[in-house]
Amino acid sequence: MKLLKAISLLTLSSRLDVATADGLYWNRISTFPTCLQLDDTCNLNNYTAAFTVSTTTDGNTAIYADQFLHSLGFTDISDASNPSPAGTMSLPGKPTVVAVKDDKYVIVAVVTKDAASEGKMVVVNLATKEIMKEVDLTGEPDWLALSPDKQYAAITSSAPEGAGAVHVIDISAEDPMSWSDPKMVTIAGLSGLTNPDAPHPASISINEENKAVVSLPKNNAFVMIDVESASVIESFTQGSVDLTNVDLTDNGIIDHSDSKSGVLREADGVAWIGTEYFASANKGDNQCFEFLSSVSRPLSRIFALLNAASSDGGARGFTIFSSDGTVVWDSGIALDQILTSVGHYADESSDDFGIAVENVLYAADLQELLLNSEGGHVTIVYDVSDPASPVFKQVLPSGYRPESSTYVQDRKLFITASEFDERDNKVRGSLIIYSYGDDNAQYPTLMSDVGQNGLRIPWSALSGMSADKNSETTLYTVNDSAFKKSQIFTIDTSGYSPAMITNAMYITDSNDVLAAVQPRGTVTEDGVDNEFSAEDIAEMVNDDKTVNIDQEGIVAVSDGFWIATEGSGTIDDPKRPIKTLSLLFKTDKDGVIEQVVTLPDEVNDIQLRFGFEGVTANDNEDRVIVAFQRAWGSENNPRIGIYNTVDGTWKFAYYPLDARESQLGGWVGLSDISNAGGGNYLVLERDNQGGLDSVIKRIYHINVGNDIEDGATLEKTLVLDLADLIKTTGAPLYEKLEGLAYTPEGNVWLSVDNDGVSEVPGETQLWNLGQIYTAPSTESVEETSG
Repeated sequence: MKLLKAISLLTLSSRLDVATADGLYWNRISTFPTCLQLDDTCNLNNYTAAFTVSTTTDGNTAIYADQFLHSLGFTDISDASNPSPAGTMSLPGKPTVVAVKDDKYVIVAVVTKDAASEGKMVVVNLATKEIMKEVDLTGEPDWLALSPDKQYAAITSSAPEGAGAVHVIDISAEDPMSWSDPKMVTIAGLSGLTNPDAPHPASISINEENKAVVSLPKNNAFVMIDVESASVIESFTQGSVDLTNVDLTDNGIIDHSDSKSGVLREADGVAWIGTEYFASANKGDNQCFEFLSSVSRPLSRIFALLNAASSDGGARGFTIFSSDGTVVWDSGIALDQILTSVGHYADESSDDFGIAVENVLYAADLQELLLNSEGGHVTIVYDVSDPASPVFKQVLPSGYRPESSTYVQDRKLFITASEFDERDNKVRGSLIIYSYGDDNAQYPTLMSDVGQNGLRIPWSALSGMSADKNSETTLYTVNDSAFKKSQIFTIDTSGYSPAMITNAMYITDSNDVLAAVQPRGTVTEDGVDNEFSAEDIAEMVNDDKTVNIDQEGIVAVSDGFWIATEGSGTIDDPKRPIKTLSLLFKTDKDGVIEQVVTLPDEVNDIQLRFGFEGVTANDNEDRVIVAFQRAWGSENNPRIGIYNTVDGTWKFAYYPLDARESQLGGWVGLSDISNAGGGNYLVLERDNQGGLDSVIKRIYHINVGNDIEDGATLEKTLVLDLADLIKTTGAPLYEKLEGLAYTPEGNVWLSVDNDGVSEVPGETQLWNLGQIYTAPSTESVEETSG
């Protein structure tokens, strides 16, 4: 079966996994945070990341360029499932691309900007990790490629005035000291360029005939070069595409209903497929990613730069050309739809920049293309055994912003370099290692089906989760405040893995129930906003009666749903004014709001911005139980709220949190709660850390009968520590485990919130943990009235 042939969506099957020629798949087996080179627990804030990566021929050592530390990093991957640091060495500037020759020398393109030149080719002795030679280059080097026969190195660079050139160096001599001086191939003034005087060459790939293709994204063109003679063969335009069913607006809603004509491809990464064809990654000419190591933190500031600088180009996919520049095949909107289906489509990078397909690699023996999406943080794999008719194969989680990748043919390993490092945002620069040969793809675990409009159902930022009391295979979940239209999603787990989102339903205030909620609070004399005002309430309802609430919990009941919204703002905190309260919403089965429940005034008076985080109901559905994420006011522990749906009263117990264990500190709180029957409930508890800083990701049992004493402190029992489970994915610990559901047959489901693919790798994991919980044998008081 072929998927996503050309630009058609008609061949898109329900699930994205496809039977391959050999029936084998890629799976992630490990992640190596580059901070391990500096500290064995990464307990430091230094910026360190892998910009590009290469390996020795035997595939036992990975070498990467660290633009933050101006160094080379060496990683022992002889045990690819357990990589370890093997040291670093300083370079005379910022490295861009690294390559290995004959397992003796590492060749690095380095931006120096010193008095002599703006860049150098640096040759390192692999055995001694010492610099052997430095060769001055004209302009700032961008990309470096070695010819397949390892006789030539070619480096692209851009001069200050924008002219740009390609440097070709004969590296055939055994002794690097005998390698030739660079021959500069001038590519200014060529045909097919939109601005011939400023070509700005980017990526380069050399085929077995020593013919190089060079991408010029700012000029929407390619240049073909004969490497042996260091001369231009020809140049031609990359052309344009007409886009339909795309999301071109960053507005907090994923809506693929836009269109645009004549969109320039502006390809960046290129890779030969044999000698007759090459593939291009059509990212767009936005160059922000190339200098991110020098801009200010935090990541939100960087994203502001990216959005402000987004180009009008970028065809949002990839194209296969023949060597003469003829378009053989174009992906159209297929990649947008793939990322939408697996929850990796970031609305904030919609605009024209899209999913930012940055680079492409060809695994010749497998006849596969592996494309890295910087905007979606995934690698997309296509079978190109027939270059005129590529077949989608699978999608891989790639870490945050994969800048480059390499393939170790003899070991069937694929490695991506994740170029970003931001400890506070739980993002660490890393090498991510994948192995080929499994019968099943481990990712995605959740994806969406085709909706009524023929496109994939958009979803992301899933928080709370609930099982259907009448179905073992149906789950419900909600998106949080990452999106401006709140939705309830239906998940069919019968085909797990992956499970399938089969329906998305908007929550609506069709009967003005939310609009009629009464304001409360005041603005104090010193200007502190403690008011949940009429204006705040109005902002929660969109013009079309959909609502914009921070859904963090959901429970399905016999006549609809209860939704818990976290609330926004902290009492008496001028930096975090009250915008919304923690609220309970009762909807019918169609998502129409029937009731809005507020907390008692004395509880609202101590509001903390970490409010309702999970919700469930008792067996009789006459009690709704909510979990507060953290303790409010001066209280020591978060509340478990019990709302009596019959008489409209509240009662509260306190949940004793685990003490913080993270080396970074942070906090510990609750994420979700689920009814396990007979007054027994499962609670998801976690710290707010990720990766090596994270420790607490645990499921506990509590008992909350109807006769629980108001103000009581609950007892809890550990059901499962989730750390070992998460490590089986080959990823560091996820921060936001937020969804927990207990099914009628006693299976426990767990999910990860991907934060709408905003400043995070964007993975959503959905696990069936099985029947991990057995209820206590003591007689329950759950069904006691009162």
